[in-house]
Amino acid sequence: DTAPAWTRGLLSVDDMSVHELARQLGQYTKRLIWVVNERAGSTRVSGVVRAAQPAAALSLLLAGSDVSIRELPGVIVIY
Repeated sequence: DTAPAWTRGLLSVDDMSVHELARQLGQYTKRLIWVVNERAGSTRVSGVVRAAQPAAALSLLLAGSDVSIRELPGVIVIY
């Protein structure tokens, strides 16, 4: 398939900070995505994820890192 990833609901990130990723994923959800600290926010990630599933996207991209996420009603916390 040669269609751009975004036309299929995918978000492609390459060496992106978690701060920027949270900002971009926030455009696809009504939930607040809160990056608690600079250590978490400055972590770099790469991959292709489903933009409409921000918690799953963050879990996938942060797997193997020392950054965690927690889902609460209306908010995703990254720490």
